[in-house]
Amino acid sequence: NDKYWKGDLVRACACRGPHSGFVHIRCLVALAEVKGENGDDHAFFDALLTCGQCRQDFDGAVNVALKCAMWLHVADRAETDGLRQVALFNLGVALCNVKRLDESLICYKEVLATRRRLYGPDDDRTIAADVAVAVTLRKQGGAENLQSSLHTLTRVHAWRIQRYGRDHERT
Repeated sequence: NDKYWKGDLVRACACRGPHSGFVHIRCLVALAEVKGENGDDHAFFDALLTCGQCRQDFDGAVNVALKCAMWLHVADRAETDGLRQVALFNLGVALCNVKRLDESLICYKEVLATRRRLYGPDDDRTIAADVAVAVTLRKQGGAENLQSSLHTLTRVHAWRIQRYGRDHERT
């Protein structure tokens, strides 16, 4: 789906100012595809994470478009594919960061359902997706969302105390 990067000139990183230059999102994706030739998914993903010039992470709408490109790159893979799960989760993060909470929640809920089926409710990957859903619901607001979020985060906190201990950084 081209709608996310059609012809936009962008520079959503530290390359700002009169000498920064600009690049089309489509060109960033094409560059990533070249780097990811021969099935090197990690090179493809890395090329879409940070600016090749300033080495800082992309943000804002540019980040959303590039995370969408990552997702489209792996969307047709089996749900057991780890990169597929990571790509969808990261798209959710990018959408959440630009306050597109409804879309973000769709991504997170799909990742959560997949991870519950594959790994069960007590796996770190499932818990991370559960927390992402809860935090997004909290950001959306409303009594029902806040109640659901509080319930999930309380359960996760108790799980982390039991698994890692009260003083562990993950708790």
